[in-house]
Amino acid sequence: MCDTTTSKITKFNFSRFEDEDEMYTKTPKNFQSLDLDSIKSSDAEQFKFRGLETYDQTPTATGPMKIIQSGTISSSTLVLVSTSLGVGVLSLPYAFQQTGLLNGIVALLMGGFIYWWFLRVLVEASYKLGTHEFSETVSRTWGKRGAKLFQLTFIIYIIGCLINYQITAASFVTNLLVQLDYHAEEALHAHSNFSNFRVLIIALCNLACILPVSLAKSLYHLRHTSALIVGVVIYTIIIILIQAPSYIANANEADQGILWTCFNPSIFSTFAVMLFAYNCNTNLFPIRMELNSPTENRMKRICDRTISTDGFIFGVISVVSYLSFRGSTTPIITDRPALPGTTDIFMNISRILLCLSVMFSIAIRIHPCRQQILFLWGLGKEEHHHGYLNNLLTILLVSVSALIAMIFPSVYDSVTIVGGYGTVLTGILIPGMVYLASTKADRPMMKTLITYLLMILGTLMGFTAATFTLLKRLDLYRVPECGNA
Repeated sequence: MCDTTTSKITKFNFSRFEDEDEMYTKTPKNFQSLDLDSIKSSDAEQFKFRGLETYDQTPTATGPMKIIQSGTISSSTLVLVSTSLGVGVLSLPYAFQQTGLLNGIVALLMGGFIYWWFLRVLVEASYKLGTHEFSETVSRTWGKRGAKLFQLTFIIYIIGCLINYQITAASFVTNLLVQLDYHAEEALHAHSNFSNFRVLIIALCNLACILPVSLAKSLYHLRHTSALIVGVVIYTIIIILIQAPSYIANANEADQGILWTCFNPSIFSTFAVMLFAYNCNTNLFPIRMELNSPTENRMKRICDRTISTDGFIFGVISVVSYLSFRGSTTPIITDRPALPGTTDIFMNISRILLCLSVMFSIAIRIHPCRQQILFLWGLGKEEHHHGYLNNLLTILLVSVSALIAMIFPSVYDSVTIVGGYGTVLTGILIPGMVYLASTKADRPMMKTLITYLLMILGTLMGFTAATFTLLKRLDLYRVPECGNA
């Protein structure tokens, strides 16, 4: 998200074509490729790691390495959809269970609309300023101090994501042990409570997998992990959809009612979870650099398609899963009980793959967080330092996130807090403020009013959700229960 190499990238000069996908399959004649001559090999590798895999790495007689922009609207949409289609999607049905089916649908639509709006205004602001990176856009608007504040916000947000992934990995492991009837009683207690067994599980996961992989300076070899997570999530969704008729019949036999509405602070938590699920702006600028003829109109079309696709997927999995499990819907849908008389082997496969994927994802997110800490301290790039500093930062980040995950076992609450604070800051407040500051002269009055209104609404709901959740975890507040209708 925050890459200081953007200052060495030449501006684009693209001719306008007719607005059809098939018209962009070839590189325009007046295309000016990105000059990476002054960028070291490790930096070039990071470009590839971030998804820009279509550049020519072979030096030629005519010039340096060049990134060839061959992305289409469809392929770029797929990248952003894949970015948002993470393990957070598996918590959406529980949000419906907490606040009711109708309220859940409203929160899903409202969260999607607000996130879509601020994706589009961020795109508009970047073209207005002529920037090609999120951090560069912030820096052009607020100066160096604003860029530093943005980096700090980014670091805090990534640490929140690390904690969430640590909790999720522990949840997968404990639930798998319960399903396999291996130390089932201890695993069941550790799943939602602090215990020595939970400490042991998280410590083993970190020592055996997360820490060794995270210590690597370059994580290019893990570039396919995101694709693996998306594949496993889709596999899990397919299993749930196939088994839905049996689960719905089982719920009807048990006379489980459907909760339609519930008006309590859970509404705010539901909104924060939905907002977190839509989060994908970390890859907005990388796909722009890869897009063939990246005009503002084409980027906005990508935003439109991404949010509409996400909304459809999220709606299907949330409604079908809630109707399948109703009052017994679990915080992560993979934790749902097996049907009577079945071993649930297909879901066990999903749990194993998701657990491995999430642990590798922690390692991937350690890398940009470590890099931004060095930039924030004014220490430059990782390769400028001895290995001990990188190792020290890695051990510190892994240890802190693991320790918090040991004493904070709730996946749903962690998603609510990260979504309520982190996604609101990076997905609503910062894009909105950048847009308002960069388009003072010529922005329409109605668009300005809508932007202010959505900023206030989204911030209040997100921050309220995160604050209520923190108070609940500290036993300072108890959310009123809603019974099934």
